[in-house]
Amino acid sequence: MTRDGMSQLMKVKVTHHKRARQCRSLPIMERCKRETPYQDYQRIKSMVQAKADLKGALTSEDLFIDACFPPDRSSLTYVYSGDDKYERTVFKRPKEIRGTPSLIGVGGICDEPFPWQHWKQRAWFHAALVVVSLSVRALERLLPGFRNNEQNFDEDYIGCFHFHIWRFGEWVDIVVDDYLPMLGGLPLFCRPLGSIGELWGPLVEKAYAK
Repeated sequence: MTRDGMSQLMKVKVTHHKRARQCRSLPIMERCKRETPYQDYQRIKSMVQAKADLKGALTSEDLFIDACFPPDRSSLTYVYSGDDKYERTVFKRPKEIRGTPSLIGVGGICDEPFPWQHWKQRAWFHAALVVVSLSVRALERLLPGFRNNEQNFDEDYIGCFHFHIWRFGEWVDIVVDDYLPMLGGLPLFCRPLGSIGELWGPLVEKAYAK
């Protein structure tokens, strides 16, 4: 290869390296490639709360609905499985399922069987959540504001939650509404965790699916 050719090759490598460094230096939400659209949880919360201040109270129509991952069949599957369970699935918010839903219990540790008892049922995601619940540090990483109970169904409830998901070598902040797929009165996928039915598990699964 000629000296000019080598020089041109080096320029290409240097340019690529600079772009890669710029990409890695950006915040989580501004990386070069992203599969899900960026949604600012705090901005969404402010917008919904502004409606509450204007009206005096929020109605069910004012709560957040995620247009990027809508609560309908399009978010469940892309192919027909031969079973009509997706046609029979309905989406409900936690407050429609039970009167006083709980996002996560005190201390975080789930009252659940040991995870390896779930493997034969192919409930690997459920088992992973039980393991995560053993660590307050892991819960705070997964569920922002866990220690201070910043996300809940009581104060400032807006029908919206966000989680940090580890995706291809980086933490990605994923926003979801709290509509859950129900079939025959039961969750279609991950069930509530523990004796009190903590709903952070099904909501984390929804964020992971998104």
